[in-house]
Amino acid sequence: DGSLIRNIESKQKNNILVDTLINTAEELGCKTVAEFVETGSIAKQLIELNVDYMQGNFFSPAQNYRSWEKK
Repeated sequence: DGSLIRNIESKQKNNILVDTLINTAEELGCKTVAEFVETGSIAKQLIELNVDYMQGNFFSPAQNYRSWEKK
């Protein structure tokens, strides 16, 4: 959830919860996706926690899907 990721650097409880969710997903054979990755330091922390995928403004701002529609 984005609310956990946004504050993962400043709130230890968020870090613990995200770590627990990632470990549980790994045990169940599920992939994990972190939303709202806004900075490189958040991305680095998530890499250390073994998240599978990340999305957010750190990588690319949201795109208007209409620009992809065929005319």
